[in-house]
Amino acid sequence: MKIRFQALVFALIAPLLATGCSQVRAKSAFKDGNKAYKEEKFKQAIENYERALEFDPTMSEAMFYLGSSHQNMYRPGKDSPENTAHLDEAVKQYKACVAADTGVTDQLKKVKRPFQILGGGYQIVFKNGKWSQVFGSLTKEKRFAREDRRGHRSEIRKRRARKKAEPATIARLQRRTR
Repeated sequence: MKIRFQALVFALIAPLLATGCSQVRAKSAFKDGNKAYKEEKFKQAIENYERALEFDPTMSEAMFYLGSSHQNMYRPGKDSPENTAHLDEAVKQYKACVAADTGVTDQLKKVKRPFQILGGGYQIVFKNGKWSQVFGSLTKEKRFAREDRRGHRSEIRKRRARKKAEPATIARLQRRTR
């Protein structure tokens, strides 16, 4: 009786573990593909991206880089069937990437409103004639205060004086764009 129950539990849990495992394998293959891509080993990158898509067929990033790898293998002016196949496959993968992309850039679903600053972030703001920082959390503000900010662009911007635009300059630039 105990063995049957354990077998039943394993039969129910195994598919869940396999699903998570396939996503880990897909990410690993994608990472290997990125390494080969950066080293301009495009044949190896193609193999890794295809392996990533075997584990996770919805991975739009792998589709994009697979298409890009095929595009890099394509040589204009060379009329061999293999060369043309690389171009066709690149186009196919780019189209699949666009179709599979959900358009969601906030994968963690943390952003609740436009221009929200998350806990670990900060934003440089020009307000009331001076530059200041707005922090997403008190922890970030404390960490920021301990950093050596000398020479950073935000510090340079604070010291720089803002000039008001002259009406004659604005009119001259508007005439140029017409």
